[in-house]
Amino acid sequence: EQQYKTKHTDITPHIAVAVSGSIYNERVIREARRAAYKEHAKFTAVYIDTFETRSESRLQDHYVHKNLMLAKSLGAEIKV
Repeated sequence: EQQYKTKHTDITPHIAVAVSGSIYNERVIREARRAAYKEHAKFTAVYIDTFETRSESRLQDHYVHKNLMLAKSLGAEIKV
């Protein structure tokens, strides 16, 4: 049975990257895309809202949006 599963199971590599409001996140997203391309893998970008205070979040919201749009433009499936 194990040999059958090994021979007849399609395993698709998958690269997931966390999206944040950091100014440095763009580089992480681009590196994840390169890895996905190199490995012929699915590429997914994930963002989890932490509901930060309003004073902290305005600039971060800008970078989150920018980074999500970058990931989408690079072919990532977006999960929020």
